[in-house]
Order: sequence, then C-alpha cells, then structure tokens
Amino acid sequence: MIILPAFHLRALICAFLLISCAAYPLHAEPLLSPGDVIIAIDEDYSSRSSSPGNEEASNVIDGNTSTKYLNFGRENSGFIVTPASGAAAIQSFRITTANDESPRDPAGYVIYGTNDEVSSTSHSAGNAEQWTLVASGERSLPDARFTAAPVVSFGNNVSYSSYCFIVTELKDAPRANSMQFSEIEFFTQPDGQGQSVLAPGDPIIAIHRGSPESDSPVNEEAFRGIDGNTSTKYLNRGRENSGFIVTPGIGRSAVSGFTMSSANDFAERDPVRWELFATNDRIRSVEHSDGKAEQWIPVASGSIALPSERFAEASPVTFNNSTSYTSYKFLVRTVKSVAGANSMQFSEIQFDGLPGSGKALEIQSVLYDRDADTLTLWWVSEPGQTYTLFYSSDLTGWEVDVDDSILSGGDITSFGPFEVINPASAMGFYRVQRN
Repeated sequence: MIILPAFHLRALICAFLLISCAAYPLHAEPLLSPGDVIIAIDEDYSSRSSSPGNEEASNVIDGNTSTKYLNFGRENSGFIVTPASGAAAIQSFRITTANDESPRDPAGYVIYGTNDEVSSTSHSAGNAEQWTLVASGERSLPDARFTAAPVVSFGNNVSYSSYCFIVTELKDAPRANSMQFSEIEFFTQPDGQGQSVLAPGDPIIAIHRGSPESDSPVNEEAFRGIDGNTSTKYLNRGRENSGFIVTPGIGRSAVSGFTMSSANDFAERDPVRWELFATNDRIRSVEHSDGKAEQWIPVASGSIALPSERFAEASPVTFNNSTSYTSYKFLVRTVKSVAGANSMQFSEIQFDGLPGSGKALEIQSVLYDRDADTLTLWWVSEPGQTYTLFYSSDLTGWEVDVDDSILSGGDITSFGPFEVINPASAMGFYRVQRN
C-alpha cells in the first residue's frame, strides 16, 4: 500500500490511502482453463417478419388510428424508427389499439436505442446495429378498439438517434395469428409530456427478432473448445456471427492475444474473420442466445489463417489491450468457405494476457477547498471500470464508503468535490479501490 504525505488543512489533517493492484509479470500467460463458464451464441436470427401490403410499420406513426401495423411474426416483432427531428432521450410512450382481434394486441414490450447508422433492412431481424436496452415491461391495452392506452413512463436520460420497439408478448397468444396496433407515440418526458418525437414520414421498418440460429450437436458444445483436448471440438451450425461468451475462472484479466487450433474435418468451416468484445456486467445471456443481454466493449478484431492440417495450432494472434474485464465475447464473422460450410468449428482456443488489471492504481492529486471543507481526488484508472472510495478514521475499519459506483473517466478519474468525512477529527484516511 501507499500512504501519501499528510496535509495540514486548517486544524484538519487528512491522509489518503491507496491500495494498489498486485504486481503481475509483464509477459502474457494463458487465461482460460477447462471448467470456465462458457456458452455458445450466435447474433443471427431467423426472422419471420411479414405484413400485408397496406398494414406496414409506417402506419403506426401516420397519425391515423384507422390504419394499423400488423406483423405475422407475432411475438418479438416490432419496428426500428429514426426520428427526423434528431436524437432524443425518450421517457414515455403511448399505444393505440387497432380495429379487430384484441388477442393480437401487445402485452409486453422492450425498447432499445442506438446511435449507429441503421443498416437493418425491412422485415429482417433488426440486429445489424449495436442496441442498448432502454426499457422493458408489460402493457395491458384496452379491449376497446381504436383506443389509446394509458401512457407508460420509464427512466432514460440518454439520447439515441434510432429506437427499436419489440412486442415480447401478446394479449392472447393462442388465439392470435399476428401482432397489431394502430398508433404509437414517443415522448421526451414522463407521462406523455415534453416533445412528441415521432412524426409521419420518419424512416421506419418492420422487424422480427425470431430465434437465434445458434445450435451445437451433442459432444460438440462450446466448452469443448477450452477442454485442452484437440480431439474434441466446438461446432455451431449458426456459421457466421456465431461464437461464445466466456468468464475466466481466474477473475478479471486483460486479454491481449489468443491461439486457436483446427478441428477434425472440413476446413471450409474454419474461422477466418473474428471480433473480440469484453464486459464487466453480470452475464445474463443464456446458452444458444444472441449474446446481447450485456453491454459489450470492442477490444480487437482481425483475421486468422488456420492450418490446412487438422488438429493443428495456428500462429498466435496478438493485439494491444491493457484493460481487464470479467468476461469476453468471441465472434466468428466469416468462415473459410461460406458456400461449402454448414457450420463453424475449431478444436481449441486459448486467451493470452495478464490476470488482474496489469495497471496500478495511483492517486495523482488532491484538491482541498478550505471554505467549503470539500475534497476532490484524481487517480490513475482504467476505462470501463468502476471504483469505490472508502473512509477510515484509524486505518483499521473501512466500513464507510463515500461512493461505491464511481465510473471511470478513462486513464484518469476525478471524484468530487465531496464533503470531508468527520471534519472535527484530527486525522482521516481515504482509500480508492477498483470494484
């Protein structure tokens, strides 16, 4: 540990304590082991989106309740809209029922936002962009037709240029052959207040998030790819955009490379173009899902050339990354021969890097405001991490935390001004710790 020199501040003396990360060797080492939690994923969906010619998604923002949007995809169908008025932070919405068949009415919803340029096409799965969860819940619509339901409000302070609205449940699914409603409105404030975001003519497309295409035969599941045995393999019939999410058992780690080995048959299935993402979120994605239930940070991407020989290890792939994360997502974007492959496969993969952060915490400066009795701290940090600031009066008990969810500011994080804890005391200590 490091204790910075005490400061004489009026009658107050404050010392600041920093617990540094343990020192680790600078050379990369293997990070994955058999038994680490790993799940198969595939970002691609099989969309069943379909609408009659006069009941397309544009009808829900035309201002006319006598028209409607209908999608035969039923549950998990919806739309993507890009308001012409520009990016906005929506905080409420209102749906109006359509004409016939109330069992088709939405009963559950999820809303996502993105600032990506929308490249998804009409009646696709609508997942060509990186989407962030905004809100979700249940919505009971009136049985009366052409009737506006009560406004739904939710917390959201982030502006997005496009929104994805998906109906997750229907009022009476066994009796419904489709999903429908006549109008929807988005508002920038709770309770339908503020600016009305949507307008007739805004770019809008129908989508259906069907089932992910991820599928693996028995004995060829994702965990076979880290079992240390090249005679077994991980195979995913999802082909492109399939891969895995893994949480290394050693804890946080900074991955800076990987090695991969070919499997037994059909070199056409070998991975070529790949992408690696990372997160410190709790993993909520499940086996053979799309792996998008978490917020993922891009780490690296590139191409790999597996040997034509089977059960052979390719040359190591390396890249720059000094930030540690708890979980990683590896996606195979292309395989060696799309036309000749019915799946994606490899026998082994090993991540290389440093356990822990590989980067020591260090308080750089302290600002004390004598008049307000407040402090501001700056410390060396890592992007994507969170920190807790503790207080102690005697360097023994650290039960008092000033804040337990301080977001990293990048390479340097500042916190404050905050009120000095127990200013009457002759001595006080503060400790910054990465969560």
